[in-house]
Amino acid sequence: MIRASQPAPYKVRATEELEEILGRSSSVLMTDFTGMSVAEFDKIRTECFERNILFLVAKNTIARLAFERQGFKDLGSIFTGPTGFCFGFDDPIVPVRMLAEFIKEHKRPVIKGCLVEGRLYGPEKVQELKDIPSREVLLALVIGTIAAPLSGLVNILNEIVRSFVSVIDAIAVQAEQDGAERVGITAEGGSMQAIIEAIEKMTVLELVELKKALEEKFDVTAAAPMAMAGAMPGAPAAEAAQEEEQTEFSVILTAVGDKKIQVIKEVRTITSLGLKEAKALVDGAPNPIKEGISKDEAMEIKAKIEEAGGQVELK
Repeated sequence: MIRASQPAPYKVRATEELEEILGRSSSVLMTDFTGMSVAEFDKIRTECFERNILFLVAKNTIARLAFERQGFKDLGSIFTGPTGFCFGFDDPIVPVRMLAEFIKEHKRPVIKGCLVEGRLYGPEKVQELKDIPSREVLLALVIGTIAAPLSGLVNILNEIVRSFVSVIDAIAVQAEQDGAERVGITAEGGSMQAIIEAIEKMTVLELVELKKALEEKFDVTAAAPMAMAGAMPGAPAAEAAQEEEQTEFSVILTAVGDKKIQVIKEVRTITSLGLKEAKALVDGAPNPIKEGISKDEAMEIKAKIEEAGGQVELK
């Protein structure tokens, strides 16, 4: 048999197109779609489209070459059998969360692996990754809390960002108890602004890793609120206790705004309601979108609804 010395033109184009998509994506999930019905394919494509996620199927030979050109050379075991790809271009966790919810409902496709911000993870990591708040929510909570007075840093700590803040507070308390003189970064020509700018540039996973690194470096933990958490000096003790006691929140849609369709889409994504139910919820505002959830989840939902044009209130 005589083999062609050069790959077919269509394979070259397909490889280049896939490489270009991969180069501008923030996350990629590789899946085995064996057993999916036509209706399930249509549904996953629709849900991907609504979230600015690209779902496509590619031949393993083409995919392997495109990924190798982007520096990923150890994916041979993933590119076996039929492979479908979910490419995310904005928040890297959105495709992970969407696919995890889709699989929970339909039992397929099967995740082979995922690339998030250039790092490869196995399918077992997906459940952990999907619970990470969006990058915007992380930055808003971390930077906003760090800028607050020290005594206001620690609240009820349930999620990544609040844990991160509690670590900072624990380090400050540890330094105060040690009584050792510290030169300080400003005395050595350093800048607080440089630290803030560094945090601003961090990815979601880098923020998580920074929190863990601080815990290990200073031997502190963010597992529970510290004794010093509470009100500002002079504030009523009852008010401080009330702030500490609230661990569950409700997100109330108070106004729809002029982008009603976008708000309905976000409500459907958040609640998994059908179109008719989601429309009724939005039309009947004020209405609760979700109740009995953590503050971080409530803040994330609030950010999504407000970005879509609606208004919400946390209770």
